[in-house]
Amino acid sequence: MQEYAYGKPTCDVQVIGDTDEHGTTIKFHPDASTFDVTVYEYALLSNRLREQEKRLNELAKKVDSLQARADKRAKRDSGMLRILRQITWIAAIIGGSWVITALIKALVK
Repeated sequence: MQEYAYGKPTCDVQVIGDTDEHGTTIKFHPDASTFDVTVYEYALLSNRLREQEKRLNELAKKVDSLQARADKRAKRDSGMLRILRQITWIAAIIGGSWVITALIKALVK
């Protein structure tokens, strides 16, 4: 167990007993010197959390959609890059053969 006040630990971590359970439990008690409201309504908090869940789900869908578009674009661009490399090689071969042909013609004269 460890307690905090104003975001800072008030003591070292303490063992308070043995258990088969694991995980973290957080209990929040608002301080009247920091918060205007120190008593919360379950229904209000529940509705607010549901709203946030919907927004996060919508955001996750948008992020997934953007990622899918980025993946599709990257795949398309890599295909285009491959084509450009082939065109460059073909141009180099054609250009090189033109240079070789011109050299042979010049040497034969």
